[in-house]
Amino acid sequence: MKICVSAMGGSMEAKVSERFGRAPYFVIVDSETMAFTPVVNGAESMQGGAGPEAVRQVAAQGAQVVLTGELGTNAKTAIE
Repeated sequence: MKICVSAMGGSMEAKVSERFGRAPYFVIVDSETMAFTPVVNGAESMQGGAGPEAVRQVAAQGAQVVLTGELGTNAKTAIE
């Protein structure tokens, strides 16, 4: 299973970002192999719609689970 962690950096040692849509990175971790892929969040600096765009990026990476701090209303709707 692929797990997305909203992160402050692109490594397994990075702190978890408290804001999903504005997280600088997403670290996508394969729970079976523990291999990871850092993904720069292109939505971080968007004026609006960052949450739904971040969801699209994470879904494109095949993530099935998201670990994050705060999830905005639009991101929550997009994830559901």
